[in-house]
Amino acid sequence: HQEAGWFNLFHTAAAFRQGNKTYSLEFKVAAPPSASSTVDAIVPHVNGTQLVWRNAARWCLTEGLLYGAGHWTKRLDVVAQVSPAQFQQVFEDVVLATNFTALDEAPRYNYFRILSSSSGENLLEDLTCGNGIVRILEALSAAGVSVDPYKIPISRLTLHAASVEEVDTTDAKQWAEVLGYFTTQRDLVKPGIPVEKQIEDLLALLPVRFVFDGNRERYLRVVR
Repeated sequence: HQEAGWFNLFHTAAAFRQGNKTYSLEFKVAAPPSASSTVDAIVPHVNGTQLVWRNAARWCLTEGLLYGAGHWTKRLDVVAQVSPAQFQQVFEDVVLATNFTALDEAPRYNYFRILSSSSGENLLEDLTCGNGIVRILEALSAAGVSVDPYKIPISRLTLHAASVEEVDTTDAKQWAEVLGYFTTQRDLVKPGIPVEKQIEDLLALLPVRFVFDGNRERYLRVVR
């Protein structure tokens, strides 16, 4: 969304034109009605001693140019010419293969990745709108479509860490740490919280100590 442009973060989607019609394909958080997709993809709901995530990622195909031309203030590039057969193949192989109705199944949206501060190894994969469209373009290329690789910039948030350690969620002490950390996150975004309390909570959360790897159903401790 355009406000995210203040932080040099931009939304990515694909548009397909056939004749005088345009269809847009978007990979996004599939939030329940009335939920905040942006917040819920980052911060879980707390239900007693359980953490409930609403960060399922799904494909959405709509008629027309998504959000209108005015939304795409950074770039709006033609990257490939696709035949109907090629589009059908990619749609079946990528979109239909992962677009489950149940929102408690992977794939799950993840706004950031974690890289090793020493080796650059990817310790946690991100999965965002940009990754989704790159996957579509990779599939088109595999289907024989010539794709311009120099016109696919996407926004990525990167954290650096010495390592990550999987949390033993059956260990009461470890789980209490995780639960307390994410409870503070949820408190931070509750409406009506005084600014002083929000600042206090934000400082208590930094540097990032725990993350949820929804696509492997595990919690990770971030080691600096």
